[in-house]
Amino acid sequence: MAERRRRRATSNEQQATSGEAPSADAGPQLDPVAPGRAIDEARRERDQALEQQRATAEVLRVISRSEEGLETSLQTVADAAARICRADLSQVWLRDGDYLVAGPSGPADAVSVLVKPGERLGPIADSPGPGLDAARTGRTVQVDDFERYLGERGGPRPLRSRRAAADPWGGARTVLAVPLLRTTETFGVLMLSRRGGGRTFDSGEIALAETFADQAAIAVVNARLFDELQQRNREQAEALEREQATAEVLRVISRSPESLDVALQAVADTAARLCRADVAQTWLRDGDFLVAGPTARLAGPADIFPPGRRLGPIATHAGPPPAAARTGKTVHVEDMLQYWVELGWTGNELEQAMELTRRIGARTVLAVPLLRGTDVVGVVALIRVDEVRRFAAREIALAETFADQAAIAVENAGLFQAIRESNRELTEALEQQTATADVLRIIS
Repeated sequence: MAERRRRRATSNEQQATSGEAPSADAGPQLDPVAPGRAIDEARRERDQALEQQRATAEVLRVISRSEEGLETSLQTVADAAARICRADLSQVWLRDGDYLVAGPSGPADAVSVLVKPGERLGPIADSPGPGLDAARTGRTVQVDDFERYLGERGGPRPLRSRRAAADPWGGARTVLAVPLLRTTETFGVLMLSRRGGGRTFDSGEIALAETFADQAAIAVVNARLFDELQQRNREQAEALEREQATAEVLRVISRSPESLDVALQAVADTAARLCRADVAQTWLRDGDFLVAGPTARLAGPADIFPPGRRLGPIATHAGPPPAAARTGKTVHVEDMLQYWVELGWTGNELEQAMELTRRIGARTVLAVPLLRGTDVVGVVALIRVDEVRRFAAREIALAETFADQAAIAVENAGLFQAIRESNRELTEALEQQTATADVLRIIS
């Protein structure tokens, strides 16, 4: 090929030197380099197509493996989009209400990122920005000069100053924002950028970016479906565990009607485990006092409230168990240390309450009354030790179920005791009647 080019150059030089024009009979002159260029171009296009296919396949492979997680899938999309679309930076943004939240960015060796993950932009409805425009309209947006765009559109000054300070590339840049769409819903935006000016994304690169955005949308949808499935599975497993625990408590109650402590211990153990409490304490009402009963203790001091400890009077005591017994309603205290302050206690009274609370470690307390009709026969108190964490609505409902079972156990024990006492009285009466009959028989 080089020799053919040298010869053609020599021939043309000789023709130019002699002043002779090329003969018309020589026919059309073909560029011997052209076929090689065409082959090189074809190979380049083939290699690009293969790279695009491999990148797309890799993204889909990662997305299909649910254990990889959404973060990994979006990171793969960001890396592939930056590489294949020849962008200096790519970043995935996810929609959260009327805001965009920054997610994974690529490539991995970039000096820094446009915005750090977790930062928010918006509101989408009325804020300027290519990504916000794409999220608002559901259409791809390309901006040739990002700095000029922000100036013309009145972009947020804090964003511009932060970019000027943290941007290692400097100067204006081209930005391509592609919405993550599934049907008519926008889940986020894939943003690509290039340093400098005059390097807009061509139609092929835009089409590729839109393909990657579609894959990112699939990843978001799959992650949501997977999370929903996992949540349903957890809920079903928890519901099954609750049913089994409830059945076990009822079985214990039915088998031990004469042993109230056994039934209350089963209630305390189950309530502590399923309601994620460190301590579950049962209290039985004795007149105007509560008497500590069986306790399940997973954490905290061993002597929080030993069995037989009396608490009251119910009519005036401010603690959560007496309050539940007094009102017949569930009492939920998020932070016991704050609770005493809110009651308006001061001086020694406040110091003593604070000292006891710190000693036993009770921070979040849930007290549920044991109700039989309108009568309060006791209280179940759940305690989270050294941790302020409210009980969820589901946990409160479950605690109230266990309180109902404890109330049944108390009632059964009372009925069993009454029956046993009645049988004893009947036996004594029968013995008296038999003795009387014997005496009368002897006299007669």
